[in-house]
Parts: sequence; structure tokens; C-alpha cells
Amino acid sequence: MGTSETSIYAIILAAGTSSRMGKPKQLLSFGNKNLLDTVIRLVSSVDFTEILAVIGWEAEAIQKEITIGDPRFQWVINPNFEKGQSASLHKAIEHTAGTPINVIIFLGDLPFLKSETIQTVFNVGKKKLQSIRDPFVVRPKLKGKVGHPVFLGNIERGWFDQLQGDQGAKLILKQIHDRTEVEVLDEGILFDIDTPEDYEKAVTLLNEKHK
Repeated sequence: MGTSETSIYAIILAAGTSSRMGKPKQLLSFGNKNLLDTVIRLVSSVDFTEILAVIGWEAEAIQKEITIGDPRFQWVINPNFEKGQSASLHKAIEHTAGTPINVIIFLGDLPFLKSETIQTVFNVGKKKLQSIRDPFVVRPKLKGKVGHPVFLGNIERGWFDQLQGDQGAKLILKQIHDRTEVEVLDEGILFDIDTPEDYEKAVTLLNEKHK
């Protein structure tokens, strides 16, 4: 475990009810794994202090289905998952140490993220931590569009208390002036899976990649 100054936590938000999908998208088959398992293993490829996956709806089924042996990994259960992403972020932050804190926020339904993209965002943020003490954000960008994951650095713990609803960390992002957008060649930063059509498209894309 690193000191609070150098600790960088990964938070994977995956507590939602998959309302547009009609069944738990976290457990949708994806290659030889399922969707959330794929994302967790991608995140695990980078040197995070701890990896926190926040689940809520169907939490028991998800834990039964997905086994992660990485000692840095832990499940965080959000009983208030109906209150949206902010409640999940709150819950995850409770499992971090120290203040200010450094987190990279992932969505559990972006399985096409490249590990190189995660590593790049991590490296840029880590370098900034060595030179500044003010809050900052680092995000990947493709063709003018910013996506996930989002690195929040030097954030006071209390900032997360103001978050509400399904806005995630948007309120915090608005308050940060130091923003770095890293150009990446990675469609995966924008490709989330919400609907059966999205899933169908994702499976087709995955099959093409494996040909």
C-alpha cells in the first residue's frame, strides 16, 4: 500500500439496473468472459493501489459469477444504487484512505478500452501529482470527444459529498481548472453498452477482432 500522497485508486462504477438492457449487463457474455469481468481485468493491468468495483443491483449474482484473485481488488456494495452514479462514487470513496485523494473512474460497460489508454492516463496523472498540489483532471480524447476513464487528482474528500443523482463526478469536474486532455487512438473510450443494439454491435465488433 502506497502513502496517501501517492495512492491512486481505480473505481469501476457498475451498480446500475441495466434498465435499457432488460437484464444485468454486467454479466452479459463477452468473449470467454462477461462484460464486467473484462473491464476489471483491463483495469488490473495497471499499477493501481487498489481497485474498487461498485455493484448494487444483482450484487450477489455478480459476485458469484465473477472471481478476481488480484489482492488489490475488492467489491464495494452500494445499497442505494437507485440514486445513481453519485451514490456509487460516495460509497467507493469511503473505501479510500487519506486526503486529498487520487482516483481514476471507469464505467463497467466500456469493455473496448485499450490497456495502453488506461496506462497513458495513469502515467500523465501520476506525473502531475509529482509537480502540483492543486486539483486536476486528466481525460482521454478521440476526434474532439472526451471519454473515460477520468483521472481526478488532488481532490479533497469533502468534494465528493456534494454529488447527487446520476451526474457522477460532473459537479467536481466543473470546479477544476487544470484539465489535461490526452489524444488517444482508442474508440473504446466512448463505446459504452446500454441497449440490446449496443450489445449486438459490441459482440459483432469483438468477433471481427478475433478473426
